[in-house]
Amino acid sequence: MNNTKTNLLLILILSVIFSGCNFPIAKEESVNEQKDIAVATSVAQTLTVLENQIKPTPIQIEEVPTITAMPTLEIPVPTQLTVAPVSSYNQKGCLVASSINETIPDDTIFDPGTSFDKTWTVINSGTCDWTTNFQLVYLSGDQMGGVSPTFLSSNVPSGNIIDLTLPLIAPAKAGTYRSDWALQAEDGTMVAYFWVQIICD
Repeated sequence: MNNTKTNLLLILILSVIFSGCNFPIAKEESVNEQKDIAVATSVAQTLTVLENQIKPTPIQIEEVPTITAMPTLEIPVPTQLTVAPVSSYNQKGCLVASSINETIPDDTIFDPGTSFDKTWTVINSGTCDWTTNFQLVYLSGDQMGGVSPTFLSSNVPSGNIIDLTLPLIAPAKAGTYRSDWALQAEDGTMVAYFWVQIICD
């Protein structure tokens, strides 16, 4: 009987001890769980606040105005002065001529007997000056009433330009006509030659 009491007492003491030991552990775990819940709640609230504060600002795209193409402005380009050398009898010396322009292109049509002026615009491209003793002289073909010799109207220093003009008359009969002329220096040197060719119809 005493052993039974002793055993019961021992079981009772051990039960109290074990229950006493387990109770604080359970309480401690409960406190830790509450702390975890509190931390999680705090983190969630912080994230919510941050999310509300850091809302992306919508980017406003300004409408770009349509660019209208401007009309093309055409600027006339002046024709450059081109110097085409005429046939010359004396290209190696100081007496050299270069043709710039001429009136009455080849095969221009005229009524028979029509008066016209043929002009050659020429530059003195040599190193010697031309004087008023230089002259246009008739060489061959139909003279068309041109006066030979026709002296230069002014001196032409080297590098300067002169218009050599011949008043002419278209022949009386229909056909194609050509008249050959030359620029002759005062010493008789042929500087350059020119021609006019027309159609009478």
